[in-house]
Amino acid sequence: MSRQPTRVRFGQRVAGRILRLAWPGQEALAILGDLDEEYACYALSQRGRLGANLWYWRQVLLSLPHALRKRLTLRPAGPPIPNRPRPRGSSMDTLLQDLRYAFRGIVQRPTLSLVILATLTLGIGVGTAIFSVVRGVVLEPLPYARSGELLRFMPDSLFPVDKHSALYLQQHSQRVEVAAWGRSLFPLTGQGEPEDLRGLRVFSNHFSMLGAKPLLGRTFQSQDGQPGAPPVVILSHSLWTRKFGADPAVVGRTILIRNVATQVVGIMGPLHQPMEEDCLIWAPSDNADDEGARHIAMAVNLRLLDSASPEQAQEELRRLLTQSWAADGYQATEHDVAQMTVVPLRDWILGDHEKRLLALLGAVGFVLLIVCANVANLLLAQSGAREREMAVRLALGAGRGRLVRQLLTESGLLGLAGGAGGILLSAWAVRAGAAYLPEQIPRTHNIAIDGWVLAFGLAVSMLCALLFGLAPAWRSTGRGIAGRINAGSTRLTTSAGRMRLNRFLIAAEAALSVVLAVGAGLMLRSLWQLEQVDPGFEAGQVVTLRPAPPASRYPQAHNFEEYFRQVDEAVLALPGVSSIGRILFPPMTPGGWWSGFRRADRPLAPGESPASGSARIVSPGYFPTMRIPLLRGRNFGPQDDAQSPAVAIVNQAMAKLLWGEEDPVGRELLQGSGPEPQRLRVVGVAGDVRQSDLRTASVPEAYFPLAQRPVRRMHLAVRVEGDPHAMASALGETVRSVDPQVPLSSPRVMKETVGATMADSRFLGALLTAFGLLALLLGAVGVYGVMSNLVTQRRQEMGIRIALGAASHRLLRTTIARGLVPVALGIIAGAACALAFSRLLTSALFQISAADPATFLSVPLLLLAVAAMACYLPARRASRVDPILALRGD
Repeated sequence: MSRQPTRVRFGQRVAGRILRLAWPGQEALAILGDLDEEYACYALSQRGRLGANLWYWRQVLLSLPHALRKRLTLRPAGPPIPNRPRPRGSSMDTLLQDLRYAFRGIVQRPTLSLVILATLTLGIGVGTAIFSVVRGVVLEPLPYARSGELLRFMPDSLFPVDKHSALYLQQHSQRVEVAAWGRSLFPLTGQGEPEDLRGLRVFSNHFSMLGAKPLLGRTFQSQDGQPGAPPVVILSHSLWTRKFGADPAVVGRTILIRNVATQVVGIMGPLHQPMEEDCLIWAPSDNADDEGARHIAMAVNLRLLDSASPEQAQEELRRLLTQSWAADGYQATEHDVAQMTVVPLRDWILGDHEKRLLALLGAVGFVLLIVCANVANLLLAQSGAREREMAVRLALGAGRGRLVRQLLTESGLLGLAGGAGGILLSAWAVRAGAAYLPEQIPRTHNIAIDGWVLAFGLAVSMLCALLFGLAPAWRSTGRGIAGRINAGSTRLTTSAGRMRLNRFLIAAEAALSVVLAVGAGLMLRSLWQLEQVDPGFEAGQVVTLRPAPPASRYPQAHNFEEYFRQVDEAVLALPGVSSIGRILFPPMTPGGWWSGFRRADRPLAPGESPASGSARIVSPGYFPTMRIPLLRGRNFGPQDDAQSPAVAIVNQAMAKLLWGEEDPVGRELLQGSGPEPQRLRVVGVAGDVRQSDLRTASVPEAYFPLAQRPVRRMHLAVRVEGDPHAMASALGETVRSVDPQVPLSSPRVMKETVGATMADSRFLGALLTAFGLLALLLGAVGVYGVMSNLVTQRRQEMGIRIALGAASHRLLRTTIARGLVPVALGIIAGAACALAFSRLLTSALFQISAADPATFLSVPLLLLAVAAMACYLPARRASRVDPILALRGD
């Protein structure tokens, strides 16, 4: 009976084309003929067309591995040899055989394999996640053109270069291009709820010097900074998407900034890195060098010109800035000149975070080494059970290299599986942990699992597989193994060499654990010291928020003072509010106003400059609200208005600097470094306050009454009763009810603001503590595993000793001591390594030394106690061996 031809469909044609490409010679035609016949006769009638097509594809795909192997092992064509046997023993055959054997071995030992996979997944996952952070923050180049030529001029960390001096540097410098910038706030209205945006005012060459291109529109041009030019702004990508829905038509449109129509000329891309992480908007700084320019603080970016060196640029800028100050009547001292330094822009952006993150990466390296040592110990313990198998194979003629390669293939599979799990774990950790990264860490938007991170994870997986697999494989196939076959024995004794290797690995684990635990101990002690610092005020029940009354609605001082008076009344009427105060720059927030101060009754000596101090404008309610103590004199009051003589309150640091042990109350203070400083009368002395963060000591400060120096934008500090978080939203609604058109920053609990200054230290401390605990756990597991293996292998010996009269407690003590010897040696070596590693943490420590004796004494004792407990449990089992059962079992 003849078979009716069946029409070949497109899917079959594609599958047939794939099979013909895969199989060599005429074999593809033969296979396709068989498949077509099976398809027509059986598959189509029994499975239906869809099922038959799936069957056809399945057969083709299943044949591909065999086709690939055959192509790789096919020798060059020659004269046909009848009945030529298929070549065997090729590299592909050997590899596939090793893979099958390794997979079967892993499956046959599920408990051991799962423990190893879990250990590798955890170690590689943590390592890959930390590497992704280090790559994104530290290793990724700055997103600027020729970033190696970019510098930052740092006369002082708090912007002492005013706009007048910055313009002077830009106009007269021959070795560098100068582009200055300063912080500012931009009240945005007309786009939903009014918002006070943080941004920067920059010189017109700011973006061109960085080589930064906008996503849409253009950057600033020279005419944008000219007096009388129409106001323009550039938006960040995040602000553009959040407030304007990523609408491209925003470019060219006018928006209301300070209730003034301002044109949007550009949108920066999502990868552009601003000079301040929270920058949302840029505006050109007015190029006019008027009297007001002497009071606008600016930071200075530089780009080297004409192959100039950083040292030459620094020398030129010192000279120019000294000339600028001299023209204003201020003679710079040698100390002032020494403070003027030029640093690479990258170093300024990263700060101390580079050292801290590299220390974390080093800690991860220690964790991975501990993981490798632990897995190697587990495999060494398992190799004792496989010695008979290896001995038989060696006796039958297998080469040692062949067996080592087979065992390494098994380790490689474990390493790859652990690496795959680790990469998945790291991807989850990076995604879940992004919200917990401290705000102080820059460039966090670069953190991602990219190709380099995947390559790192793969490389670490293979390196770990080699490290933990080589020693057990070499030991399992060593000399003398083949001679250990004993037909009358059911087990093999443990060699002294293997136990030496076990002890070495335990000592290495102990050393690495000490390094990590010491780092964690130093960070925990440093954090504890930081928590004990008194900031100089009580932050627990204080909520801060900042309304920004625009000049278009409140043009004069009496207008916005009336607004703030209404706000004060509305807030104080809320239940649970006890007091309210105002300050220009509250503690623990960026910003500051620095000035020169000196005593009125003591003229400056030749070459002497006024003392540098911070100036802060406050309302009378600020000191009681923040509970800053007034140590002498009085607080500001209604009598300190615009018509009364100018007064000030100084802090302890300022009083000690200028008057020593004398009482400054009633004395006169001169503010300003020019020829006509302002004369002030000191009416009180306040306690010192740590203004920038808890690490930075208090600096000399002077407080001025708000009534004598009215300021439009003041922070409100409100002391509440009960839960401050519950009151924060009510305070925001109350302030908005006074005038809904006034932009308002989100209310913040002062205690959280203080805590945010310690976020990076807490982050580093938490990770190092986690690594230290993981190291202690892995070390304890490793010691326990080795001791358990030792007890199992020496069970007969211990039974004989007990039978001969050895005391159980003596056997217990001997076994524990034998286990603790390598641990003690490792602790000694680890303490020396920890001394070097802890120096990387110096910048993160607070009020303790990197060689803190308490930490270096307590951590080894803790590790020794943990190791003793890990040794005790197997040793206790050894001391209770029944000699009859032990002798009968052999």
